[in-house]
Amino acid sequence: MFTGIIHTNGVIESLERLDAGARLGIRGTDAEPFARGASLAVHGVCLPVIPTRRELLTDVANQALARTTLASLLTGPPIHTTTAPLVRARAAAATPPGP
Repeated sequence: MFTGIIHTNGVIESLERLDAGARLGIRGTDAEPFARGASLAVHGVCLPVIPTRRELLTDVANQALARTTLASLLTGPPIHTTTAPLVRARAAAATPPGP
């Protein structure tokens, strides 16, 4: 679940076309480290990330490329990114108040 509020900016450092879609290498400005499998929204599209020492890698399926603006992204220009809220925050928000 994402808030839609732009959290940080980033830059696509690499874009590799694959048979099943594409692999993006993203350098973000978020100071907090990402865990493997954490989610990052790029221009509103939720993507699982694989953190490396240099960048965040994410695979984008052909269907996501065809139905979003991700296919038009280029390396270099800034992108908007949003991180998912912490699990604790989501759980607290989803728990109804007690009697």
